[in-house]
Amino acid sequence: MHSRLTPLLRHLNHRNHSSLLHLRPKSTLSPPQSHPQPHSQTLDSLRRRLAEDSPSLDDFIRLQRNEDYSVEVGTKKNPLPKPKWMKESIPGGEKYTRIKKKLRELKLHTVCEEARCPNLGECWSGGETGTATATIMILGDTCTRGCRFCNVKTSRTPPPPDPNEPTNVAEAIASWGLDYIVITSVDRDDLPDQGSGHFAETVQKIKTLKPTMLVEALVPDFRGDTACVEKVSVSGLDVFAHNIETVEELQSVVRDRRANFKQSIDVLKLAKEYAPAGTLTKTSVMLGCGETPRSSG
Repeated sequence: MHSRLTPLLRHLNHRNHSSLLHLRPKSTLSPPQSHPQPHSQTLDSLRRRLAEDSPSLDDFIRLQRNEDYSVEVGTKKNPLPKPKWMKESIPGGEKYTRIKKKLRELKLHTVCEEARCPNLGECWSGGETGTATATIMILGDTCTRGCRFCNVKTSRTPPPPDPNEPTNVAEAIASWGLDYIVITSVDRDDLPDQGSGHFAETVQKIKTLKPTMLVEALVPDFRGDTACVEKVSVSGLDVFAHNIETVEELQSVVRDRRANFKQSIDVLKLAKEYAPAGTLTKTSVMLGCGETPRSSG
């Protein structure tokens, strides 16, 4: 979901692959057929928007130092009106209603609803940009890990994945008229392939039904398993995303003990190595967990 406070995106575009140690060669798995030209133009447009709109690390450092930044504070006697971005209208509209109805029919889950995101209505309807987005959560609604910041249900033995879910997700998304879809999932350490095959199948079925759809896969770390990372990287996605969540010093405080900073960075490096040229690779961090200017840099 979009947030009014854009998360710090670190795009790990490693041009010098020789600096990556102990990585396997380029993927030997056969990627899907290349996307049509209009889709490439859409992805190029996304790249330009990210470059223009995303804040840089220097932006955050400048705010920390109070350079070029000031805020007017109201008082009880003279309160200031809340900014427009803090106010959201009640979700509604034709596109929103259609999406919600289809989710219930196919028993699909979204991060948007699970997290009770206040921007849900804007994202599903297209908002100011007119680009409708949604974040689908696959592999069930129960996670095998227990990160401190997350409120998703947890279990060592969650129910098995729905084998029809990839098809249901693809058919639903193709009917919604969305332009950009984010597919994410719970962690499934209980599965032999940790859900990577289910992830790849979902992406491929979406691309089959709607080749021009931009698909972002926000994946777990797969415990650093190279075969799992490779399988998803060559599935036909446009953006491979995996969140490091917080700075290295706070990993053990914020994340489950089975996750760590180095493992996540290695997953992103492997994805960049395996994915076809032009695929975006990204990560995000949460601010406000106790990081310092030094650790954030």
